[in-house]
Amino acid sequence: MDRPIKTVLVVGFGSIGRRHVRVIRSLFPSINIIVLRHKQCNSNDIKLLGLYKCVISINHAIELNPQVAVISNPASKHIEIAKKLANKGINLLIEKPISDSPKGVKELIDICYQNKVILMTGYNLRFLPSLIEFKKQIHSRKIGKIYSVRSEIGQYLPNWRPEIDYRCSVSAQKSLGGGALLELSHEIDY
Repeated sequence: MDRPIKTVLVVGFGSIGRRHVRVIRSLFPSINIIVLRHKQCNSNDIKLLGLYKCVISINHAIELNPQVAVISNPASKHIEIAKKLANKGINLLIEKPISDSPKGVKELIDICYQNKVILMTGYNLRFLPSLIEFKKQIHSRKIGKIYSVRSEIGQYLPNWRPEIDYRCSVSAQKSLGGGALLELSHEIDY
């Protein structure tokens, strides 16, 4: 990236979007953070999280000239938003999964390539020291030839995000990109 990052756009303001805002604010206290969501933020959120702006329109968000965007809205909306931002040269970190469907993914990759946009997907488990060491051990063949791997994961939705009704969350709604294969795809990634 050849220009300094002054403004970051966070798309979506659910639990993951809020976490991204908190992390960005803690790592970069003076950066401008814009939140794009389907409804206005309340003044407490703006003040408490130190938001620069809260907008409800992608066009308004683009006018504020973010250099980077974190896309953390429902997976069913990722590609639509990402293409608009990539066409404007805005670098992207898209929460996993990149989409709930392969439709439009290749087009997004092509747009990013044409516009020299950095495109990353938020699979953070691949950076865990334990998994990095596990991968190193596999490649070194210290434990022999691997024929299969089994991983088990699960979440009891009512306890996962207790502050909201799980039936209204992305995790429980296929139309928004929810479901075990998409929501728990970290394990497929590693």
